[in-house]
Amino acid sequence: ARLAEADEPPGRRGDLLVAMARAALAGGDLDGASAAATDARAAASSSAAAALLARIGGVAANVALDRGELDEAEVLAARAIAAARATDQAGVECETLLVLGRAVRVRDTDRGGECFRRAAALAESAGLARW
Repeated sequence: ARLAEADEPPGRRGDLLVAMARAALAGGDLDGASAAATDARAAASSSAAAALLARIGGVAANVALDRGELDEAEVLAARAIAAARATDQAGVECETLLVLGRAVRVRDTDRGGECFRRAAALAESAGLARW
């Protein structure tokens, strides 16, 4: 509530909400993560940067995956990957490729493995040490 009342630009508020969604996911609070992702999307105006929308989509895909909503996770991840690629956010693309791989490997282990290999190759080429 305090965040909504703060006089922050929509992009900053959106990024803070994405961080809150990631923290909630890490803590196993799927309802909190979902609410933060929804709030982030609402905070992002229609003129929000595509880069922010990619980050929101990536965290929303992760929430769907953790809820066991594999089809929704796949759709959201595919959109976020395309948006991350278009906005040159290798970290977001890698993270979301991992989500996509986890979502699809249940039905198609080859496709899941390909997502993981793409994430690893992208991380290496982008110099992302933590991947």
